[in-house]
Amino acid sequence: KRITVGGLRVQSTVKATKSIIEAGINVQNSRMYIDAIFGKSGNAVQKFKQAQDFAAKTPFNSVDITNAMAKAQMLGLGTSQSDMNKYADLGSIAKLNGSGGIAEAVDAYADMMNGEFERMQTILGIKKRDLEQYAKDNNMGRFTNKQGQITDKDKLKDVFDSYIQSRGITGITEKYSQTLEGRLSTLSDNFKT
Repeated sequence: KRITVGGLRVQSTVKATKSIIEAGINVQNSRMYIDAIFGKSGNAVQKFKQAQDFAAKTPFNSVDITNAMAKAQMLGLGTSQSDMNKYADLGSIAKLNGSGGIAEAVDAYADMMNGEFERMQTILGIKKRDLEQYAKDNNMGRFTNKQGQITDKDKLKDVFDSYIQSRGITGITEKYSQTLEGRLSTLSDNFKT
């Protein structure tokens, strides 16, 4: 078969058009998802805009961020800017070590808050006993009872936040977004939306 330059141009145009349409569909679906989770109120509009703005500063695309935010809300987690920063930092580590992205980070965090550390161990390599020891070493108090059950989720959150800060994980998304992969992700997402 002989392929002409004109044929290649048409094929490239079709592929580009298909990619643009798929990106638009994904953004629309994310918008419907966030509307369903946050309600069709001003809060949903605000959260969608927050997700879009935040995605521009991360190595994640707007669909990933929007879906992670909605998932966090569904799981009873926070969706404030500081919460999203934490999920993005965990997601950046997951992306770097090949264990997932921001959605997996939200799942791991939700599981951890309920006493299940397997997913967090996959992302960060930490176990509940590691955080218990960290809390003890830093005079932060206990977040578990003698049976190892989580009894103080606020304390666990404080211990975890301190732990990731001490390990240099807090803020890694900003560094990751400055890498070639992070910049290409942002550029690609800006082109699609």
